[in-house]
Amino acid sequence: SRVVECTRDRRFDRGGAASLAMDALSLAAPAIVSHLIGSAKYGPGPQARGMTLLTLSAAQLAHLMTLAPKRNAELADGPLSRWGIEGGAALSAALMLAPYLAPPLGRLIGVATPRGGDFLISAALSAAPLLRKLPQLASARRSPQSKTPDRD
Repeated sequence: SRVVECTRDRRFDRGGAASLAMDALSLAAPAIVSHLIGSAKYGPGPQARGMTLLTLSAAQLAHLMTLAPKRNAELADGPLSRWGIEGGAALSAALMLAPYLAPPLGRLIGVATPRGGDFLISAALSAAPLLRKLPQLASARRSPQSKTPDRD
């Protein structure tokens, strides 16, 4: 089967599959928790969806930051230099906030701007990818022989 062939590839072994699963979980779980909190507070609707979208998109940006040490070493001289990637992240952040800063766009996609405390909930939950990788990132900075942290 295709899955078996994929797992035999050295780039996607069991460790790679486990790492991918943990990355997916660290992105999806905070969004699900955010949606459950929003639904409990406001019922199903634009307010809960707004919290969910904000948490998911912020978690994706946080996940991008966990890749920064590795990609800086790999792409320093390539076409996707540091500034290109940071520019892309800044553009992504602007797009993430667009439905909340432009209410007509938010209404078009069916989300409402989260209220003050809801922003804090989304921010705290979206930090999960960073928190999961924090020990790895810290050890990579302390280790002079390795500039790039290993994937899980």
